[in-house]
Amino acid sequence: MKIFMMKKKLILVVVLIVSHVAFFIGGDIRGKHLAMNYVATEAQKAEAETALGLYMIYRDIVKNIKNGKSESAICSASLEASEYYDDIKTCLSNNECNSSLIEKVQKIAPEVLNNSSLEFNYLKSKNGIRRCEDKS
Repeated sequence: MKIFMMKKKLILVVVLIVSHVAFFIGGDIRGKHLAMNYVATEAQKAEAETALGLYMIYRDIVKNIKNGKSESAICSASLEASEYYDDIKTCLSNNECNSSLIEKVQKIAPEVLNNSSLEFNYLKSKNGIRRCEDKS
């Protein structure tokens, strides 16, 4: 009888351990899946917001060109190019960021690295604001 009770307790302990391990592994897998979905969704949202902003910029540039407002289109394009130029320069000055970018910049936009003449009117930011009148 004692042996039967010990076997019964042992089986119960094994069943409890196996079930807890199964729940732990299942929860871990489910948690990873949920986390990856969350990160992917948040990245997609951020990308969509960036795309919306870029869409608006290019839409306005095209509207200005179509309406014969080339100076306004050039202003918009210069404002954006200046902002992105500064963003790239900031990344290039950061060792953690520049390794992923420097080869691409050398290939397609070497003027950013050597400060040679830019193909657009760089508009300097003053107190966080850029204006087309401020062509310094």
